[in-house]
Amino acid sequence: MTESESTKRLQTLAEHRTLLQQVLTTAQERVLIISPFISISAIDSDNISTLVRLAIARGVQVRVFIDSHLNSYYDGTMKDRAKDGIAELVKAGAQVGVVNNIHNKTLARDNDLIAEGSFNWLSAVRIRNNECQREERTLVFTGEGVSKMIAQELDKIEETGYGVASLKKGDTTNDARLGLLVALAFILAIPIMIGKDIGDRILGFICTALLQI
Repeated sequence: MTESESTKRLQTLAEHRTLLQQVLTTAQERVLIISPFISISAIDSDNISTLVRLAIARGVQVRVFIDSHLNSYYDGTMKDRAKDGIAELVKAGAQVGVVNNIHNKTLARDNDLIAEGSFNWLSAVRIRNNECQREERTLVFTGEGVSKMIAQELDKIEETGYGVASLKKGDTTNDARLGLLVALAFILAIPIMIGKDIGDRILGFICTALLQI
């Protein structure tokens, strides 16, 4: 590791929340967030949608990837907290990709920072000592040397394939929103209904749904 590169270890909830905020507020080109789980509670607690919106206003590309199965019930129905979280981020301007079988928790900024660890960036409970809050650890690497790691991560996602959630403009009725969310749940259930291997391939190359606010 050269003098321009460094490694830091995050050990507290506050440290993780601070890093996420710093990445979104200091990025100049792009932010990558890989969080297998997503929850509207975490997004609201850290005001993430506003930070995303401000980053995009600066010309920053914000890409988010979540897991398709981990945010759904056994019958393939997507959990409400995940649907609302996706909708909130898409409304803020982020690109949200739904991927199969990811479990890594990754946060990257431009080409100079990448963090890897156990902290779910978009779902971890933000209330210290809450019964569902857990101790998490993350290693943060900075410097020019991390650009290769970020590129490898993006290449892996492209190889896996993913669907992209989007907002349908011009239709704000509740019935339309419900129908679109049902469509999302149906698409995420494809691997269950027709077999995992075939379903995963289909899911990887079609849009997950149009989420109506």
